[in-house]
Amino acid sequence: NLSKQVPWGVGLSYLDLSFNKLNEIPYSLSLLGNLQTVNLSHNRISGLYRDWICWRPPVQNGTGKNRHCYWFRASAQTLKVLDLSYNRIELIGEIQPWYNVQLAELHLQGNQITTINPEAFAKSRLKGSLVVLNLDYNKLMYFLLSSLERLEEISIQHNQLGNVENDSLPRSSQLHRVKLANNCITAIETGAFNNLKMLDFIDLSHNQLLHIYYDSMTMTKRTTLGSR
Repeated sequence: NLSKQVPWGVGLSYLDLSFNKLNEIPYSLSLLGNLQTVNLSHNRISGLYRDWICWRPPVQNGTGKNRHCYWFRASAQTLKVLDLSYNRIELIGEIQPWYNVQLAELHLQGNQITTINPEAFAKSRLKGSLVVLNLDYNKLMYFLLSSLERLEEISIQHNQLGNVENDSLPRSSQLHRVKLANNCITAIETGAFNNLKMLDFIDLSHNQLLHIYYDSMTMTKRTTLGSR
C-alpha cells in the first residue's frame, strides 16, 4: 500500500513506478495533488476501470450513462505526462480513465489494445489538451481520433490497421507528424490527410498500399490571394 510508504504531504511532481508488478493504477495516486509526470510503464496493469474509483456522474441532460474514473483526481490540474506503456491494457472504453485531467502526453504503446472508443477523448479535456499520443505495438484495426483538436504528433505503428478514414486522424491545425508504419493499410480514403496545414511528416512504410490518390493529401483550393 503506497499510502503508508510515500510522504503524501510533499510537493511531489515526478513519480516513476516503472518496471514493477502493479496489476492496476494505485488508488493512492488519486491523493497526490501536484503530480506532473507519472510513469507506470512495464507493469502488469490490465484494466483502467474499477468500481471503487469509477462511478456514474450526476444525471445531466436526462442521461447518466457515462461513468468517470478518478485515478488522478487530486492532480487533475497539474498532470501533463502519463506513461502506461508496456502493460496489459486491452481497451479504452467510453468511460474516461482520465476524467478532468488535461494531459499533454499520453503513452500507451506496447499494450494489447484492440479498441478505442472515440468518446474517451471526445468527451474529455484531452480533446483540447493532448499534444502527443503514442499507440505503437498494439492490436488496433481502426482508429477514429478526429476530436483531438491540439494534437501535434500521433504514432500508431506496428498495429493491424486496415485503412485510414476521414475521421481517423485528428483534425488539429497543429498536427505535423503522423506515423502509421508497419500496419496492414490497403487504402487511404479521399481527403483523409486534407487541410492539415502543419503536416510535414508522414510515415506509411511497410504497409500494403497498391496506390495512393493525389486528393488524399491536398489542401482546399484557396479562393483569394490573401488566403494563399
